[in-house]
Amino acid sequence: MDKLLTWFIAVWFVLVGIVNLAVVVGCFALAPSFWAGVASWQHVYSPYTISTYLINLALLSPAIGAKLWRDRRRAR
Repeated sequence: MDKLLTWFIAVWFVLVGIVNLAVVVGCFALAPSFWAGVASWQHVYSPYTISTYLINLALLSPAIGAKLWRDRRRAR
């Protein structure tokens, strides 16, 4: 079970990374110019855009939960 949880955590983190990469590519692909893409990307990943961090936290919560569960199983 430990190995399964470890793989789940790794795969989930990679999937969230791919989603974030798709957002960056989408910012540039949907923008009319390169600099408009940069502005869109800066807006999405601005430190003041709390919703981006909350969405990423929600996306990562299964992996975080699995890590906590795995660590609790290892402690026993």
